[in-house]
Amino acid sequence: MVPKRFQISLGIRPTLRNELEEMAQRENHTLGYVATLLLEWGYKQLKMAGATERLRQCGIPLADKEAQPIRATVKSPTDEPKRPMSPGVREDVWKGMKELAVGEDKNLAQVAELVLEWSMLQLRATGSTDRLLKHQVRPISRQIR
Repeated sequence: MVPKRFQISLGIRPTLRNELEEMAQRENHTLGYVATLLLEWGYKQLKMAGATERLRQCGIPLADKEAQPIRATVKSPTDEPKRPMSPGVREDVWKGMKELAVGEDKNLAQVAELVLEWSMLQLRATGSTDRLLKHQVRPISRQIR
C-alpha cells in the first residue's frame, strides 16, 4: 500500500529552486522528488534536534572536515521574491511538521521552508542525495568564535 501524500505549500527563493533543479537533473530525478526527499530527511533530523533553533546549530560531520555550523534563514538575504512550490510528503511528516509549527508559534510553510533550506545546505555538503541519506546530524560541540 502506498502511503498517503499531503501537499505542503511554501515559497522558496529562485536561487534555491534553481539549485534544486540542477541537483535533480544531475541525479536524474524530478524536482518534486528531490524536494520531497529533502523535506522528509530534514524532518527526521528536526525531530532528532527537537526544535528549529537547535537544528540551525547542527551540521553533517564529514570525514575530512569538522562539522560546520549551519545558519539557514527563511528570509532571503537579497530579498528575492519567493516562488511557490507544493511538494508532497508522507502523512506522518506533514502531521509532525504541523505539530512542531504550532509548538514554535510558526505556520507549516515557515517550518517547511526552513527545513528545505537547511536540508539543501546539508545536501551541498555531502554532494549527492545518496550520501545525504546516510548521514544524521549532530550538534556542533565547539563554541563558534
